[in-house]
Amino acid sequence: MFMNLIMIKPNLKNAYKFLLLNFLKFVDSSIWLIIKFLPNKLLWKSIKSRPLKFFNFSFKNKIRNKFKFFIKYLLNSITLNPFPLSSCLSRSVLGMILLDLISVENKLRIGIIKDINGEKITHAWLIDPINEDSFTPSGYLNSKSIYFLEI
Repeated sequence: MFMNLIMIKPNLKNAYKFLLLNFLKFVDSSIWLIIKFLPNKLLWKSIKSRPLKFFNFSFKNKIRNKFKFFIKYLLNSITLNPFPLSSCLSRSVLGMILLDLISVENKLRIGIIKDINGEKITHAWLIDPINEDSFTPSGYLNSKSIYFLEI
């Protein structure tokens, strides 16, 4: 039985995804804390200025698209199983930072959606401005979202 355990090869690809996902969850929680404790004017000024857009990496389109879809996968994975200190705004800001680093255009939208019970709740989501595809979940299935602010 001990010999069988030695023969098992660890799947490093899944281990790296697990570590990266948990690191991004930690960063998401850190962004949530910054959002909670930073004054509103300073917070919106820093989000609108996009400071990391100037420190971006240039990739060929094929590689950039792979990174874009991988970031979308990571953001959706964080949404399905978030840390306790997390919100849709913190996940959207995290996605905005990651996409700005690889030079992918994105827009942060803040608005209102109706939840499953029909209640209106505030929500933030990240979209691709070219084809209006959402990087982060933009609401529940069959729900209508209305945005008031686009950054």
